[in-house]
Amino acid sequence: MHRLQLAACLALLALGVLACGLLREAPDPVIDGWPIGTEVDCATRADCRVLLSLARDRLDARDPGHAAVARVTLRHEGTPVDPATGDRILLTRSGGAPDVAVFELEDGTVTAIGVGYPGISREPMAFDTGP
Repeated sequence: MHRLQLAACLALLALGVLACGLLREAPDPVIDGWPIGTEVDCATRADCRVLLSLARDRLDARDPGHAAVARVTLRHEGTPVDPATGDRILLTRSGGAPDVAVFELEDGTVTAIGVGYPGISREPMAFDTGP
C-alpha cells in the first residue's frame, strides 16, 4: 500500500510541476529593451507631465526626424524575462524602477524611453534603452 501512495504522490508532484510550467504568465512586451508594464494613472502622479516632457525631449534627441507622435502613455516598467529560458530576471537597483514612456508614432512605429529618478536623485533622468 505504501508504494501505491508514494506513486500517487509522485504523480501529483509531477503534474503540479508540469502545470506550473504550462500556466506561466506570458512575458511583458519589450520595446527598445524596456519590458512594458501597466499604464500609470497620470491623474494620481504629480510628476507625470514632467516625466513625459523629459521623455519627449529625449526621443527628439535620440531619433531626430522621427514621425509625429500620435499617442504617448507612461507605463510602469514590466518584469524583465530571459528570452531564452522564460525565467524572470532579478534586477537590483539603487533607487526605484524607472517608468517607461511609450510613443506611438504616426508612421506606425512604437518606441520607448525610460524615465525616472536613479539612486537618490531628485531630478528625473531619461534612458534610451532598457536593462
